[in-house]
Order: sequence, then C-alpha cells, then structure tokens
Amino acid sequence: MIDQNQFMRMLTELLETASVNGGQIGAGDVEQWFEELHLTREQLAPVFRYLEDNQVRILEPGEEGSGFSARGPEAGRQTGFSEEMEEGAEASEEEERFFRMYMSDLEAIAPCTKEEMALLFPRALAGELEAADRLAEGNLHRIAEWARRYAGRGVALPDLIQEGNIMLMEEIHALGFQYPKLDPEDFLYIVEKKSEAAMEAAIKEQRDQKGIGEKLAQRANRVMDLTEETAEESGAQPTLAELAQRLHITEDEVKDIMKTSLDVISLAEAAGDPAAFEPEES
Repeated sequence: MIDQNQFMRMLTELLETASVNGGQIGAGDVEQWFEELHLTREQLAPVFRYLEDNQVRILEPGEEGSGFSARGPEAGRQTGFSEEMEEGAEASEEEERFFRMYMSDLEAIAPCTKEEMALLFPRALAGELEAADRLAEGNLHRIAEWARRYAGRGVALPDLIQEGNIMLMEEIHALGFQYPKLDPEDFLYIVEKKSEAAMEAAIKEQRDQKGIGEKLAQRANRVMDLTEETAEESGAQPTLAELAQRLHITEDEVKDIMKTSLDVISLAEAAGDPAAFEPEES
C-alpha cells in the first residue's frame, strides 16, 4: 500500500522541481522520481495528468531539452537569461569595484564545500538554526556570482545581490516543510533558478517604470507644445477640454500630466538646477 503522505510530499517536490526546470520534465524522470514507491504505469497516469494540469510539459524520451534528472539537475539546467537581456549588457566600472569589494569582505566567510553541504543539510532539515545560518552564509558567494551575471541591465548590483540573498534565506527557511527529501545539489539548483527569476523580475520592473516615466515626459512635452501653439494661434490659453480633444485623452489625464510637470519644475527650482530635471527629447 502506498504511503499517501509520502506520495503527496514527493508529488509537491516534483512539481516544484519541474517548475524551476523551465516548466518541463521527462516522462522517464517522473518514473525515476517515484521509483522507491514502485508505482505501476497505471498508478503514474494520474501523476502525469496532475503535472499537465499545472502547466508542466511532459517530454518524451529523446526529445530536446529532456536532460532533467531527479538526482542531478545540472544536466537539465536552462539559463534564465533572455536574448534581450544578454545583448550588450556589461557591468559598469563602479559595479565591478563594488563586486571586488563585496567579495573581499566575504573572504572572512568560508564558502560551503560540497562535503560540508552534505553534513549541514540534514541538520538544517531537522530545524537546527546553527546549521541553517551556516548554510546561508556559506552560500553568499554563489549569490554574488549569480547576481553579477545580471549587472548592467538597469538594476544596481547591490540590489540584485539582495534579491538573491532574500531568496536564499526564504528557501532555507522552507527546507523542513517544503523540501523534506531534497538533496543539497537539487536545493542549490532551485535557489539559483528562483534567484535568477527574482533578479529578472526586478530588472523588468525597473524597465517598466522607466518606460512609464519616458511616456509621461513625452506626453508632458506634447501638452506644453500644444498649449504654446494654441496660444500663438488664438491669442488665448487653451481650455482643458480643447487640450483633451486634440490629444485624444480625457480632461483628468490632462490635469494629471500638467500637475506632474509642475511638480517636476518645483523640484528643479528647489534643487537650483532646472536643466537636470528636464525630460530628454524623444
């Protein structure tokens, strides 16, 4: 008889591991995952359905990208970089200096070796805080190296490292109840993929905010240009309704744009350098 609690734990871990493997897993790897339970193909059928219902793609033998292994995720590793993020992105001199200084500070902390990880892991799984702390500090070097890959993409390197460190702490905290059967190698793989996802999300958020700012600046410039044009043509300042009609936006949106422009001008005057706050020409 199958131990239902053990089966559910293993199924949860399998879904988590498949998700950080790009949302895919080989059919043979699923069988290997439940090997100790000696499940038949009929008993595994609901597992495959469960994975597919959770957006996990089942790869058939020989299919490209099916190199995942329950015991060795390195073979199925996929990079988190998009082509857009890789192209032309380099760490600045300032970021390189910070990285060297940061790694110099970490020299006082010995990185966790593979052997030490094997000793620490069962203790951390059992809830031993000292082991969990050592597991965290001993892997800070890895986080810094991972973060360095994303330098030069719009988010400061210290912030990227912080994203990775937070993810490391969260995953260590989740060890006892979320990954009761995970080994150190698989754990580090999960931390790396989740750290990469967090860093990419931070970069995307930064880019989205920049895009919004540039769009607001363009619209503010258009409102000011249109106001001047109308004043020159008619000899009077245009009304909100006239501006809204010509810009194809609502009067409330015109108000918001004008208020934003005034706030920027006020900040510039307070700083004594108005030019520093002027939006770049589009």
